[in-house]
Amino acid sequence: MQEFDSIPPGRFVLLLPLAVLLVPLGALVAIFASADANADGAVPWALVFVPILVAPAVAALMVKELFSRRFRLSPEGLRVRDLPWPRTIAVGRFDLERAEIVDLGRRPELMPRFKIAGTRLPGFRSGRFRLRDKRMASVFLTELGKVLVLPLRDGSVVMLSLQRPEALLQALRQRAQGRTRG
Repeated sequence: MQEFDSIPPGRFVLLLPLAVLLVPLGALVAIFASADANADGAVPWALVFVPILVAPAVAALMVKELFSRRFRLSPEGLRVRDLPWPRTIAVGRFDLERAEIVDLGRRPELMPRFKIAGTRLPGFRSGRFRLRDKRMASVFLTELGKVLVLPLRDGSVVMLSLQRPEALLQALRQRAQGRTRG
């Protein structure tokens, strides 16, 4: 089994976990402000402790998931757990002759346009998208300048931002050649 690391997203993506922390804190301020305005001054303590305990855990999990993405190539295929629905794509489903590493700034037809399911943040796209050329794509994009585009035989596309996209493409091609010989 081979592992391929993604390019970590930019720091701007950290605004989402930060929001997960700040929104509950704002709610706490509102709860205490309303308790002071309340005649009896009672504070609903269950509502106070839940955000304090849950928000940091959720934010930490989000940071871990955003910054530790790996893709695995095994005998079963390419494991893409980072899309909305984890799945393994058999090597035979890829049209590797048309696979390429592209700069999406120079290939606007491949730019993800409409999010179907997943996450779209500045500097981070993960999930199912419809491309400008109308094809469906499973994407994990953190860097638009060097994207591995893997067309599937059914007409859809897998697009990945990897630290070494050429290594994954070469490994897929070697695995595909091994299958055709064997």
